[in-house]
Amino acid sequence: MAALAMAATANARPSLQTTAEDDWVCYSLAVTAADSKNGFSAQDRLKASISATYFLGRLDGRGADIGQLAKETIPKLKTMDLAARSKTCGELLQQRAGEMRPKGQ
Repeated sequence: MAALAMAATANARPSLQTTAEDDWVCYSLAVTAADSKNGFSAQDRLKASISATYFLGRLDGRGADIGQLAKETIPKLKTMDLAARSKTCGELLQQRAGEMRPKGQ
C-alpha cells in the first residue's frame, strides 16, 4: 500500500486548480522571459510569449484584477523560489496542452 502511495506521489502532476496569484506569477515570469534577450533564444522568447498569453487568459477567465494582483504579489517575489515556480508554470502549460491534444486529433 505504501508503495502505491509513493508511486502516486512520484507521478503527481501540478493541479490546474491554481490561485490567481499563482497564475499572475506564471504570467509575470513568462513576460519577463519573453522580453529578455539575455540567455534566451528567439524560440525561447516565442514559447514564453505563448505561455504569457495562456496565463493571461487564465487571469482574464477569473476576472482577476491584474493591477491589484501585481501590487500584492510583487513584494512577495523576493522570497519565492522563482526557479521552482517557473518549472511548475511550464508543467501546468504542458499538462493542459497534453489534455487538449487528443481532443484536436
